[in-house]
Amino acid sequence: MGMSPRVILVLLLTVCRCPGTWGGDARCTVEAGGRKQTGEVMSGGSYYSQDSMTLHFGLGNAEKIDRIEVRWPSGLQQSWTDVAANRTLVITEGNETFQASRWARP
Repeated sequence: MGMSPRVILVLLLTVCRCPGTWGGDARCTVEAGGRKQTGEVMSGGSYYSQDSMTLHFGLGNAEKIDRIEVRWPSGLQQSWTDVAANRTLVITEGNETFQASRWARP
């Protein structure tokens, strides 16, 4: 019996539109294959550094993401359903759509 390929989603939160923030402290929840995962983009870091604005979610054998929900620092909450796996998503606060590009395995 062969193993199914591992499906990975890379979610990139871009600069949000609320003044004085860069998408930091945005929280993203991904539901896929009966599992729920949450990641948070943290603002700041330490002196002369910045935490990554990219969140990575492993989806196991799930072929799609059932639901993605983003809560922005401004209080805005957005969600999308039935999103294809193996994608890099660029989500901007307030946009109803996102940019998606197919993620290729190395």
